[in-house]
Amino acid sequence: MVNWLSHIIEYLTINAIGLQVLFTILIFFATAIYVIFNSLMHKEMVKQRRREETPDISITFEQEPNVHTLFFIAIKNISTAEVFDLKFIKYPVLKLWTVGTTSDIGFIKEGIKYIGVNQLYKDHFLSLSEKENRNKILEFEIEFYNKDRKKYIKIFSLNTAMFNSIGVIQHTKFEDEIKKIRELLENFVNK
Repeated sequence: MVNWLSHIIEYLTINAIGLQVLFTILIFFATAIYVIFNSLMHKEMVKQRRREETPDISITFEQEPNVHTLFFIAIKNISTAEVFDLKFIKYPVLKLWTVGTTSDIGFIKEGIKYIGVNQLYKDHFLSLSEKENRNKILEFEIEFYNKDRKKYIKIFSLNTAMFNSIGVIQHTKFEDEIKKIRELLENFVNK
């Protein structure tokens, strides 16, 4: 066994420089691969950080549960960043089912100074019982800022025809029939 060990030591002594060069080359390539891998990880981390710091807003319409022809507008911060100074640059001016128009809605008229993560603002916006609101394309343009005052602009477009489900159409036909009956009764009473 000693003889075998002495041969290995003798071989390593004779070829020490060659082995040292070989191991140096292996360490160089391992280090180069490690540096490339870390560089790629760093780039991905920077991209992820930017995504997390970029605010994003969604505008959706939610149907009123009890009245199928009425819809809420819902503005929500769907990012992990805070939103500042949201303003509606462009929005449709529609007659509200109560009084006034959509330009009278507080957060559309005045804007929203701050929207926290997952915060939601809602208000009545759209009534499909008004015939002029059916099959209409609604366009919104909003601007808002992140915490560093970087400006973002987002444009939304929505076709109200997608709400013309059978329930909405039947409900509006029912409302039309009631209006006709009311008019007939008023004419009858006034005579």
